[in-house]
Amino acid sequence: NPCFAVAASGPAKNIIKNKSILVLQLRLAALNTPYTGGMHGIRGVDYACYSQARQAGLTGTFRAFLTYRTQNLDSIVLYSDQELPVVNTKGEVLFNSWRDIFSGAGGLFFQKPRIFSFDGRNILQDPAWPQKYIWHGSSLKGERALTAYCNGWNTDSSSEVGLASSLLKNRLLSQERLSCNNVFAVLCIEATSHNNEALSRHRRSTSPTLVGSGGGDSDVVPKMSGVRSSDSLDELLSPQDLEELLRNLDNKISSQNNVEDGNNYDHAVSDRLSDDNHDPDANNNKTDPEATKSPWWFW
Repeated sequence: NPCFAVAASGPAKNIIKNKSILVLQLRLAALNTPYTGGMHGIRGVDYACYSQARQAGLTGTFRAFLTYRTQNLDSIVLYSDQELPVVNTKGEVLFNSWRDIFSGAGGLFFQKPRIFSFDGRNILQDPAWPQKYIWHGSSLKGERALTAYCNGWNTDSSSEVGLASSLLKNRLLSQERLSCNNVFAVLCIEATSHNNEALSRHRRSTSPTLVGSGGGDSDVVPKMSGVRSSDSLDELLSPQDLEELLRNLDNKISSQNNVEDGNNYDHAVSDRLSDDNHDPDANNNKTDPEATKSPWWFW
């Protein structure tokens, strides 16, 4: 497991479990194929991140590295984990911390980026990704760009645009507005550190609980009756169960940010997975016939 391999630069914080050193870090990976901007919204991408991570033998709560109508990119990781290094699936450090990505420098890599798909291919070298771009839909600071995210990642129309970044320019968040019919890589980020999940597993009994919900012994760990946690490789969660898990994780993130920012945080993050019909003003009331079709992943 890559989580047991590489330590980030600087003093390492870790825990000992089963005589192995578990290093605190967040893993970044690419989906196994590139996609146009017509991804049928964020739900399908989140589930693809989750299911492909499981197929690769990776536990953890992986979610799409994309903005959405109610989601800023910088807010999809637990606040308590945002100082952790971001690594690839080989354990190689890409950024010293999650927050470094959103410093305003465009997510500048230390060196030529090495990002691997869940099935182990380097997307900068493999011909399956002919255009070495990634979709993100984010400003330099991690804010959602409502006019440049392919209508909520619902359209592959050449008349719509999404923000993307060329990995050949060694940046993760360059601000290139490109038409949504382009076929680019889609990234997934581990939204909670593997350490948080290990601590959560240590506290759990037989009752299923949320992954990444614990940050200390005083935390109230939300329960999801009848729903397995996402750190089990035995069986995949259903799309509906994963949606509920991520919604509760977003509530946790929102709560952490409210405490840190004096209750000035954008509460919309907790509604990121709500139905589009509940957000009639989003994206200037634009609709796309493609958005009504069933996603190719699972709906």
